[in-house]
Amino acid sequence: DRGAPSYREGRPRTYVYRRAGDPCRVCATPIRTVEMEGRTLFWCPSCQS
Repeated sequence: DRGAPSYREGRPRTYVYRRAGDPCRVCATPIRTVEMEGRTLFWCPSCQS
């Protein structure tokens, strides 16, 4: 068991994960990606620097 989910009911579960090119749900900036060590990282360049 990993405990209770860390997201709130009624809110989106993900804000950037698997949303490359889509607008950020906070500021509407397109979500960007980069591959690092075989994994794809997703982030909002405005909200996350």
